[in-house]
Amino acid sequence: MVISFHFNILLGILILMHLNILYLIFILYNTKFFHYLSIVDNICIKSKHFYIYIKENWMAVLGLFSLVTLLDNILSYLKEKMFCVVDCISEIFIVLNNISNIHIFIVISALFFINYSYKHKLWIDYPYTYWCGNAICFIVILIIFYKYLGIIYDIYNIIRFFIVKMSNPASGTWAGGSSGGGSFGGGKPPKKPGPDNDYYSRLSKTDREKKRKYDKARRAALRARYAEEARVAEVARVAEVARVAEVARVAEVTRLENIKHGRPW
Repeated sequence: MVISFHFNILLGILILMHLNILYLIFILYNTKFFHYLSIVDNICIKSKHFYIYIKENWMAVLGLFSLVTLLDNILSYLKEKMFCVVDCISEIFIVLNNISNIHIFIVISALFFINYSYKHKLWIDYPYTYWCGNAICFIVILIIFYKYLGIIYDIYNIIRFFIVKMSNPASGTWAGGSSGGGSFGGGKPPKKPGPDNDYYSRLSKTDREKKRKYDKARRAALRARYAEEARVAEVARVAEVARVAEVARVAEVTRLENIKHGRPW
């Protein structure tokens, strides 16, 4: 049907738009459009129970995607209006939004199949479908989980950074402590950049290693440049001293020659 083809194209465009707020509005105002998807009808025509199970739960799945994007849009708008709390929470949703929505849909679909096959005991009537399908689903889930394993560590670092910033958002240093002093009323001085503080903690493991190598190379280049500048300055100073000494020597020789021949100095 033409209408099914158009709905499939529109659904594909909305998925490519990363499930933004237009997707949420489309879902809310078109709750019946799922029945017109010819692709889903063709896939599920031989599995009535699975078709009904998907129809009953697709709104929750798509609504979850749209909710994450909606919160990301709201926090992006409020990011410039409030202090670091919204900034840190927004970082979490930016990390979540970087995960491919297609991969999330694949993982949820695999979990749906595993749950459905276990609930309806497919290993009795369809053993090959059960074992092969579950094996494929587990492999896909493991591959995607391994691909985005560093995101869990990123979220942990963002929350940790949020706690540190909340301890003293004005100065950006750790609050408390009786030693020290300083312009902001006490507290420990900020630590040097390292793996255990805010300088590297907001980066992923791979980016952190690249950043360390880059900083190390940059510091070495700066040291070499400063050493070269110091060498050139020393050479210029020695040359200037030699020039002044030569001028003084010539002046002294000229003075002595003038005295010898009775000329005025």
